[in-house]
Amino acid sequence: MKILLNVLPRTGSKWLNLNLFNYLEQTIRIPPMHEIYGIKNTISDWFNYKKQTELFINGEIIMNGDNFKVLHNPINNDEECVKRLGLLKDCKLPLTIKEHPHNWYSLIAIEELKNNVDRYYTLRRKDTFEQGLSMSVCSYTNLWQPGLEQLITIKKSIKSPFELDEKVFLQHLEMITLSNNYLDNQNPTKHLYFEDLILMDNPDLFCEYLGLPKVDFRMNYDSRLEYGTAKKEMITNYDRLRELYQDYKRNGGR
Repeated sequence: MKILLNVLPRTGSKWLNLNLFNYLEQTIRIPPMHEIYGIKNTISDWFNYKKQTELFINGEIIMNGDNFKVLHNPINNDEECVKRLGLLKDCKLPLTIKEHPHNWYSLIAIEELKNNVDRYYTLRRKDTFEQGLSMSVCSYTNLWQPGLEQLITIKKSIKSPFELDEKVFLQHLEMITLSNNYLDNQNPTKHLYFEDLILMDNPDLFCEYLGLPKVDFRMNYDSRLEYGTAKKEMITNYDRLRELYQDYKRNGGR
């Protein structure tokens, strides 16, 4: 089974991607695969050319038996995009493929792959204020991944809160609106929402929500909320940002 995730930022996509792989691992024996971008046995942001440099990554990806392998040679973006699409279409392994629709190559990949997978899901957030706030906090701290460094930053920021840039916050809200308009025109297996996902606290509920055959698999619970409710205590101008959000909504934003 191949599963494509078309996801917006700060929606629990890493958690979803990891648990979908855990699901596949339990249903089908998956050979060990080369780790790429730190999430075991998943394909994450392969078409995000801003990941490390203006190239996709410092190397090209090939199939080596049952594994993906990175060759450290200079690459051309257009050629590498075509090559990676071919690898994913031809690969016989069960895969979860996660992409953010925020650059040209990602959009190409999503359009090419969505009709070549068994399940296609979009993922967004109902509470766009919290989403925009989370994006702004991540931009300020430059910490987009859960972990010890993020926990230390949360504790420090609660003791010494910081002010978020209002313009950056509004830019994030505008990006969310444009992205939601784009997702509205997609026809996935199912539109998923962060607020629903965080309630999926056992494999049966998870499978039922995604419309998958029920399987008892090991669920990961560590990275659903990340900054979570701590954001209000971390940000000195939280109330002002809430006012800006309400004004944005009144003027047609989402």
